[in-house]
Amino acid sequence: MKSRIYIIIVLTLLTTCGLQSCSTSDSDEPIKKEGIVTVDVVLNVSAHQKTANEPNGADTRMPASSDVNQFDVTQTSGKFRGVQELRLYPMASEEPVSPDYIGNLTRQGDTYNYLSTHQVELSIGTSSFLCYGRAIPFTENNEVAKFKNGFFNAHYDEENPLNSYFDPEPIYVPDNKAQAIATYLTNIATAGHWNQVTDENETLSELRDLFKKFVNLNNTGEYSSFAGSSRNIKAMVSKLYQDIAKLNYGTGSEGATLQRTILSAITTGVTFDTNNHEVTNLGTTMDDYPTHLPDGAAVIQWNKTTSQFEPILNQTAFNDINSLNRFVYPAELYYFKHSSIKTSASSEKEHYNLSTWSGESGVLHYYENDNAEVTTNTLSVAIKEPLDYAVGCLKTYIKATSSTLKDANEDLTLQDVTLDAGTFPLTGILIGGQTRQGYNFEPQKIGDQYDEYIIYDPTLQDESVCLGAVVSQYSSPLFTLALQTQEKKPVKLVLEFLNNSKDFVSENGIIYKGTKFYLVASINVPATPAEDFTKRVFTKDYITEVHLDINNLTHAYNALPSLDSDNLHIFNTVQAGIQEWKAESTTSHSTYNW
Repeated sequence: MKSRIYIIIVLTLLTTCGLQSCSTSDSDEPIKKEGIVTVDVVLNVSAHQKTANEPNGADTRMPASSDVNQFDVTQTSGKFRGVQELRLYPMASEEPVSPDYIGNLTRQGDTYNYLSTHQVELSIGTSSFLCYGRAIPFTENNEVAKFKNGFFNAHYDEENPLNSYFDPEPIYVPDNKAQAIATYLTNIATAGHWNQVTDENETLSELRDLFKKFVNLNNTGEYSSFAGSSRNIKAMVSKLYQDIAKLNYGTGSEGATLQRTILSAITTGVTFDTNNHEVTNLGTTMDDYPTHLPDGAAVIQWNKTTSQFEPILNQTAFNDINSLNRFVYPAELYYFKHSSIKTSASSEKEHYNLSTWSGESGVLHYYENDNAEVTTNTLSVAIKEPLDYAVGCLKTYIKATSSTLKDANEDLTLQDVTLDAGTFPLTGILIGGQTRQGYNFEPQKIGDQYDEYIIYDPTLQDESVCLGAVVSQYSSPLFTLALQTQEKKPVKLVLEFLNNSKDFVSENGIIYKGTKFYLVASINVPATPAEDFTKRVFTKDYITEVHLDINNLTHAYNALPSLDSDNLHIFNTVQAGIQEWKAESTTSHSTYNW
């Protein structure tokens, strides 16, 4: 293999150096060495005239409002965030090559369209560039900022950039809250030996039946898992307290003693509202679980053999959940292009102020050698193709088809849930099918398989989006950035709602008022793709648009099952509408405001 080379350019275009030339003098003469040539390099960008009132970053990951001075993180409004770091790797015959010089690309001024560098050394034989750009993030590097801007881990291989890869960033940070919740529930279940009340004990039949409901014993005699989030546990034990408190056992009876013991266990170690008979806070050891994850990711189950509740954190062949470490932040805004070059035997710096890149009046017109290699006579190099988005974008619309939706009540008469304008706020979007990306931002196998992740995006443009407010009409679009997915493979899309209406029956248990629930859709691709970008649900540099119609709640979930499950109940199957990622302005998608 030839010796290695990279040009790493760190740009912060809001600095003085970013607006003025920081390169060597224009009068520098080319210096020729054996195997090395000193050249000028230019890259196509598009100047954005930043006004005094324009903020330096985005306030939201979603599209901007009608405020023309507002940036947006998903870059769908024509306003762009700028690039914090740009990396250019010269390549020859699919191998990296090495110069002796590492230089900076600078903008010629805020009225010029291109970034360039002068007197940079390239190996003879250089024929293309691998180009990467990372959009300017916020200064914070915490969960809030990662949700807001998106985040993944970039692993650049400086020995050979073809070995570079990009990993989704898991959200989950292990803690002891899941076990603390399991212990709390176990203490309730075993209080006064409640768990040992037999079917033959008719005197305590009401408490026995409530126990079966508490441990989620189904009709087949199995103990089903259920949502183990703090939010769901508070609602569940509050309802349990209220149901047990209604029982009328005689003073001094076995039932009355057991009743008092269970009620005491429910209120022990937590904050309890005696007026409303509600657990309002589980305390620092149990509240806010799962932290930063969807509530439905938390799962708990009764173990009859050990007589205790157990948290389920990892997917196995024997359960139907998503491992907590599968949930990742949305993709962040990156750029990528592997571009051929044009070369010239003369300096072309005087043309960098032209208004167009291609065509007879553009910069490229003055470079005579197309799809060329750097030779001993080369003085100027143009990277032909502008950077493209390295990630895809999901554009989602939702609507309810009726103001009354049916739930999954076990009796044959389905119950109506009535929607009003504030019913069921949308609190998050989840996207499956996310994998490690190779150097070219395409799915990469780890060993002999793909490890799939699930994006969790709780950062919505309009937090007032409610299902009841979009009856018979689609919501405004919601945008989330996602990584390119595998060809010909459907992708699961999940909507997360808050139940602010009433208790109703879901696919896998009761969804209590005040808890969250989930509706799962499947996004498909055409059986016979017309274009390359339609072979997959998400393709880098393309927007995938879906419209979701919600006509019932019979397939709602409170605990989110594995998105790989063959038994997953889908409320909606949609065909993806895929289009080039064009700004909603006159700006072409192939040029960028830096």
